Amino acid sequence: MAFWITAAMWIGSFIIGQLLKPKLPKPSASGISDIDIPTATEARAIPIVYGTCLVKDPNVLWYGDLSTDEIYAGRPEFGFTYFLGLHYGICMGPVDVLQNIWFDEKLPNPDPGTPHTEFPVSGSSPSELLVQDNDLFGRWDQEGGPGGYINFYWGEDDQPADTYLAAQMGTARPRYPGLCHAVFRSYRIGNAPNCYPVAFELTRWSNDLGLPGTTWRINWYDANPACILYDILTDARYGLGISPGLIDVAAFQAAGATLYAESLGMSVLVESQRPARDMIEDILRHIDGVIFTHPASGLITIALARADYDPNTVLVLDGSCIESLELTRPSWEDLRNVVRVYYTDPEDFYREGTLELKELASIGATGEMSVEDIQYLGFRDEATARAAGLRALKILSYPLARLTVKANMKAQSLMPASVFKLNWPELGISGMICRVTRDGSGTLTDGMRTIEAVEDIFSIHLTSYAASPLGS
Repeated sequence: MAFWITAAMWIGSFIIGQLLKPKLPKPSASGISDIDIPTATEARAIPIVYGTCLVKDPNVLWYGDLSTDEIYAGRPEFGFTYFLGLHYGICMGPVDVLQNIWFDEKLPNPDPGTPHTEFPVSGSSPSELLVQDNDLFGRWDQEGGPGGYINFYWGEDDQPADTYLAAQMGTARPRYPGLCHAVFRSYRIGNAPNCYPVAFELTRWSNDLGLPGTTWRINWYDANPACILYDILTDARYGLGISPGLIDVAAFQAAGATLYAESLGMSVLVESQRPARDMIEDILRHIDGVIFTHPASGLITIALARADYDPNTVLVLDGSCIESLELTRPSWEDLRNVVRVYYTDPEDFYREGTLELKELASIGATGEMSVEDIQYLGFRDEATARAAGLRALKILSYPLARLTVKANMKAQSLMPASVFKLNWPELGISGMICRVTRDGSGTLTDGMRTIEAVEDIFSIHLTSYAASPLGS
């Protein structure tokens, strides 16, 4: 009996306490000023995509049209779902494929049976996309997830203006010709006033060079570096705007065929203003090539350093045509026996991947490791980066001879990246294959030409050495 009296007293006091409890203000939704909008910068450069890249922080050109829904109708204490209109400027167009749209480094994964857009996707402007995942940032009744329709514009010159933007802003909007952009129409951003970072994974190939078939596309995801170089040279919007008539198109097409056969594709994202010369040199470093103006034709041409020659038929330079020769070799202390390669890893949200390659014989001989860091960020897979790193390690770990040669006009046919055979008894050298690295000075009056060269890594086994008369 006493138990029931005690229980009744406790229940009564609890009810009275609840009745006397001060009333808390009714929760309200956050306003648009409370939402942190990422990357909205007027003066920011428009990115350029070659191959497959991830534009991680597209520029927000406009936002508005904020609305909210109570998570449980009539129960604001449970929170609100937020909807927002957003306009993202992404990159130069036209792009060819939209591989995915990432939200806070996550890919939406709708429940089976839920209508949504399947990626990758391609099309013409505008493409209406539906992307939604109620649980991407947490359960649907917690953080929730994104959802809604997106008008995606591929960046064609004749793409139309967006009607949603015009309706929201009450005025006609630009067509943004040549700009790949996306309009999120009153899009659900989640159950918290957070505008999570959005990233667009895009593929853009370029074939103004006119490569046949699909050789302008390598390993499907990558662009042919010859096409990238040609685009930088000729495009008037962001490149050098050089007339195609001033370029040796056949040479670039031949280089493109070689790079396709080697599966040596690249994916390059240019996100900031930089000199075209730096971009070109970086690509040439990836593919081991050189661009120069041919003195005979006056055309800009390209050459790749490859073992594509017959050592028995290359031009021979010797005492009959050489006036002077300077030859040096690096010391063992100047060599590197470890190469640390950095590449772009799409499996890790396009962050830098790293691999380390070692020349074990050199490490064993010297007893220590000497490391060289090399960035191959234009490669998006480990296999390609490894092959390039091994090529670099072979060069860096061997004391290749470096030469400055002053010869008569017999050497006039030599161009950057071309090879010749050196016979120089004074140093006991016979059959050394050398590759031109730089075409130096020369005059018509003396008929001489100065070139810089390096011992070619592909044919070091062909050189023979005899006792030098100078050393005997």
